[in-house]
Amino acid sequence: MLSRKWCGPAVLFVALALLVSGCGEEAAPASPAASPAPVSREPIKIGVITSLTGRGSVLGVFVKNTLDLMARRLNDQGGINGRPVELVYGDDRSEPSQALIEYRRLRDSGIAALVGPVLSSSCVAIVDEVERDKIPMVTTCATQSQVQPVRSFVFMSTFNNPAMAQQLARFMKESGYSRIGLLAANDEFGQNGLQSFRDAARQQSLQVTDETFQVTATTFVPQLTAMQNAGVDAILVWASGTPLVTISKEAKQLGLRAPLVLTAAGASPLYLQPAADAAEGVIMASSGGNVLESVPTSNPIRSIVEGLSSAYRSTYNEAPSQFTWDACGAFLVLTTAIKEAGTEPQKIRDYIESRPIVGCHGTYRYSSSDHAGLGADAVWVVRVQGGRLVATDFSLRQAQR
Repeated sequence: MLSRKWCGPAVLFVALALLVSGCGEEAAPASPAASPAPVSREPIKIGVITSLTGRGSVLGVFVKNTLDLMARRLNDQGGINGRPVELVYGDDRSEPSQALIEYRRLRDSGIAALVGPVLSSSCVAIVDEVERDKIPMVTTCATQSQVQPVRSFVFMSTFNNPAMAQQLARFMKESGYSRIGLLAANDEFGQNGLQSFRDAARQQSLQVTDETFQVTATTFVPQLTAMQNAGVDAILVWASGTPLVTISKEAKQLGLRAPLVLTAAGASPLYLQPAADAAEGVIMASSGGNVLESVPTSNPIRSIVEGLSSAYRSTYNEAPSQFTWDACGAFLVLTTAIKEAGTEPQKIRDYIESRPIVGCHGTYRYSSSDHAGLGADAVWVVRVQGGRLVATDFSLRQAQR
């Protein structure tokens, strides 16, 4: 500090420890600068609950591959504010009860935040306990019931069922499909989707004939035949996994005239490869990341998805999928919030809810009344053509608006 009064301005050069002025008397020798507080290099633990075994493992592997890749790239660039990110995994074995066991184990390990399950049933199993424990979680499942009613610490990275239902209903209306057959699985994803599409269809004045099926079913000929006899214009399937492949193959064998329409659960090599030529012409909801060449360069997701897609292909020697972009969104939401707000759970939660965050599906705009973050306009409607996904004219027009 100065020991005498100065008559003019002074400039402090910290690096030289000198005080220089235009006039005045001498200053007392400067005290040594206080040493800055040491920066913690302890890893920031982010828990991940996903399906690494069981029926959901075909989805969970995309989630794990994506998160491992993104964490490695982030750490190679210095981590978050100089601290590496450590992913701590819990395998829910595709069972809701195991998801709860794994959540409690991860919670007790000292995680700062959590990437939630890929299966809707596992998400529903843990959300109330996550909320009670006040651990910020961004899930990779699509059921709306996890965020409706809003839970303060639970957010979604995927398109929710209402968003997909609204966009698919708009597409059907614009395409001239007025009578819709809906086949829904009897799990959380299927039943939540069934109700969401009923609501969306009502808004678009579409008629819906629906049937529920067991997720363990091995044939769908009776349901498909009934839909054909009812004269529906399109058949929407709200399910994931093996049933999508079986339904597509049986629809082709039956020679159904009505096109098949799937949710974003079909936007993956996990469906396209085993369905093979039975997938040709099938319509589905999708992330823009799956039809990147159609995404305008002005869209902020384009550069993110291009970089991740290239790295994913070179690392794993396979194409990314819808579940890649879901995991990407969860990772970016959490790491952005931690970078800007720190590792305190309440501050992470508050940041997520109050700031727009760009992910792989679009820009998440969460609020105190909306923890889904993405609207129907983020959903692309695509068609299988020549074994690959291409954007429909419906979505191309939307993208140019």
